[in-house]
Amino acid sequence: MLSTSSIQGSTTVELKKEKDCFSKCDLVATVAGDVGELTHQEEYAVFSTCYETFCN
Repeated sequence: MLSTSSIQGSTTVELKKEKDCFSKCDLVATVAGDVGELTHQEEYAVFSTCYETFCN
């Protein structure tokens, strides 16, 4: 059986990984929005696609 500390450790790593991925996709969407002069909805679509593709 896993100890509580090992479970918490892996959870923390997963959350950090997800947060890093979220930040990267947020940056990608922001840059794409600035460069391509996208609307907020288009920018969100870029973010969603990035997040679903790379973060899940």
